[in-house]
Amino acid sequence: MSDTKIDDGGPAFPCPDDYAQDGGPLYGPRNIQGMTLRDWFAGQALAGLLSDPCGATREQCLKHGVDPDSKTAQAQIYATVAYAYSDAMIAAKKEKA
Repeated sequence: MSDTKIDDGGPAFPCPDDYAQDGGPLYGPRNIQGMTLRDWFAGQALAGLLSDPCGATREQCLKHGVDPDSKTAQAQIYATVAYAYSDAMIAAKKEKA
């Protein structure tokens, strides 16, 4: 696994610590709870990817280093592609800022 820090975009739905009092895990140095923007974007991309009834092709699996004969090949390829879309959306968002 790489030691490169992935830009997660920060919290998707920030909640100041004086508002969130359920004692759950806190996000980052500012103590904000919630999923990351990267995870939110990936989930949205995944919903779109799963709407394709054809699924990932053998070539797509091989391109992304996924064993096409694995029982979890479709899930692995969709997860990989969903996070690729997410990373691209975060990069595009930063370019506009």
